[in-house]
Amino acid sequence: MDLTTLEKCSGSYVSDDLRDRADDLIWRVHWGQDWLYVYLLLEFQSACQARHRFGPAVAAQAEPLLTAIADPLQLADLGDALLSCTDGTAWLHVLHQARSASTTGDEHP
Repeated sequence: MDLTTLEKCSGSYVSDDLRDRADDLIWRVHWGQDWLYVYLLLEFQSACQARHRFGPAVAAQAEPLLTAIADPLQLADLGDALLSCTDGTAWLHVLHQARSASTTGDEHP
């Protein structure tokens, strides 16, 4: 296995209700002459959890921010942050900070 060839592939798909989704992480790496695909299914549902805690308006704002973050460690940190946020405004603030950090390369604020 040549880890220098490791590359992230698209995990996007269209769900049964015809919404674009990007829930899964897929990488590929050379294994001899072939590609080996590594598939990681993440059950991260903070947008759904946010809907239950803070209502549909906050969840609708949170979903695109969460979808834009691909780092599983950062997503796990955000799951913990969701539990500690006292209101939707605080949760959205955490998400905006995380999104900014992921675009600047500092993915663990």
